[in-house]
Amino acid sequence: MRFSSMSLLGCLCLLVLLLSGPSRAEEEAVDDDFAVLKSSPIVSPLKAETFASVVSTSSITTVFYYTSDCGKPCQDAAGVFLTAAENLENSVGLRSVDCSDPEQQPLCGYAEITRVPTIQVFGSYGEIEEVEGREAIVKKPVTYEGPIAAPSIVKWTLSHLTNIVVPLDEEGYANYNKMPYTRVFFFSSKKSPSSKLKAMALSLDDRSALLFEGRSFLPFGQASPELGSTSAIKDFGVESYPAMFVVTASGERVQYTGEYKYEDMMEFLTPHAMPMTDELRNSIVNYAKHGQPGEAPPTATAPVAHKLNSIGNQEEYDRVCLSLGTCIILFVDPSDTEGLETLRVLIEDHILKNKKYQSLRFMYVDGVAHQDFKEAFYVADSLPQLVAFKRSKLLLKYMRSALDQELLEEFLDRIVGVGFRGRQVAQLDVAPSFNSKKEEL
Repeated sequence: MRFSSMSLLGCLCLLVLLLSGPSRAEEEAVDDDFAVLKSSPIVSPLKAETFASVVSTSSITTVFYYTSDCGKPCQDAAGVFLTAAENLENSVGLRSVDCSDPEQQPLCGYAEITRVPTIQVFGSYGEIEEVEGREAIVKKPVTYEGPIAAPSIVKWTLSHLTNIVVPLDEEGYANYNKMPYTRVFFFSSKKSPSSKLKAMALSLDDRSALLFEGRSFLPFGQASPELGSTSAIKDFGVESYPAMFVVTASGERVQYTGEYKYEDMMEFLTPHAMPMTDELRNSIVNYAKHGQPGEAPPTATAPVAHKLNSIGNQEEYDRVCLSLGTCIILFVDPSDTEGLETLRVLIEDHILKNKKYQSLRFMYVDGVAHQDFKEAFYVADSLPQLVAFKRSKLLLKYMRSALDQELLEEFLDRIVGVGFRGRQVAQLDVAPSFNSKKEEL
């Protein structure tokens, strides 16, 4: 067979292309998993500034470690981890660490990462140690040694969820029902709590709250025919499952009537979580030792959700915008008294009359006096500005339209309905604080 000179030239060009390595498009394709990982709405990059939230709370966190130059092993593992993450969302915290990033390398050192890819879990509880003169919870991670397969990763991760849900059999119900604190009664057809209920209990009933201020305390109990919870089921008149009630410290029963989805349930429960104080801590310790609470425990913090709260310092911010739930923050110019009063009437007399918004925490901040705090949220200079903020995950959603009732309700419906999803969501690297000042040049 004879080849023309043009045919020979074409073959040589093809051979050069085959031997020259991956094309630009192929190189970009190799980076796709990392791009998806870094932009994932459910897997957040772990930063030094947010590391304390991983090691000092009762919730568990699963972390994926990789390097940008790891190649195919990390690329494949990243895709598998994202698949596992979709099944773990709302049950555990999900983070990623790029060990080739100088800012994240200290985290890899703490976790003693010697190879990538690596998956670790920070469990529910750690050891109490003294760090820089203060008591702190120190968690040591556990490394996953199984196959890089999503079902195996999910099963292994969920095995580390500590169950603190109180089983409400006859004896358990009798004791739990006498507790002088706001608490949750969950009724299920199943004997054991689901992984999502375990995670919810760990998030809201943070046992580390007994050591540190600013945490929440909300005990969970589960009743079921399988547990022999005859008295509890009869007393609450439960006829179908699931069912959920909050019983306040004063004995008032509040029934949950929404859909049994994690986000909806958390929005309902979060306002009832009691912030840890010295008074409540002493009460819990006395009750555990003697069956008596000592001083009367504080009521749940739900009332702060039913008005537009003025926030001017870190203490007020922590009281109203808890580490769980969603905060609606208005940055205003206080000299515009008429505009501020209009917003107050809109929120207190209209928005918060609607029960579906009562789990949201509304507050306003002087955007002129607290410029650093405002800039931490990256809002525009013109006031007023409104943002929705999920403090536990540092997620922001901006309201870009005018602040009238119809548009505000439309914005809040999206927050209550789908949460912090979509293109208009931003994630902060550092938690905003009234105590931090912008660095001057």
